[in-house]
Amino acid sequence: MSVSAMFVALQGALTADQDIREEIRKVVQALEQTAREMLTLLQGVHQGAGFQDSESAINKCNFSWLVLLMFSITDQHSAFFLS
Repeated sequence: MSVSAMFVALQGALTADQDIREEIRKVVQALEQTAREMLTLLQGVHQGAGFQDSESAINKCNFSWLVLLMFSITDQHSAFFLS
């Protein structure tokens, strides 16, 4: 294997890693935004008669799609997370 072929292979691996990192960064940003939304909703419990309406606030925080998103990310990039 020539030196140039080794560098081409290395560049390909680095590019693939960068693509994965970029995708993870986007997902983390979405998760952080969702966490901020959930926190805002749950802080309503501490406002006025919020405690009496706490069940409503908790129901608004049903982000079950997050679990599906996390599983899909893990499945797609299991090699990245296991290394």
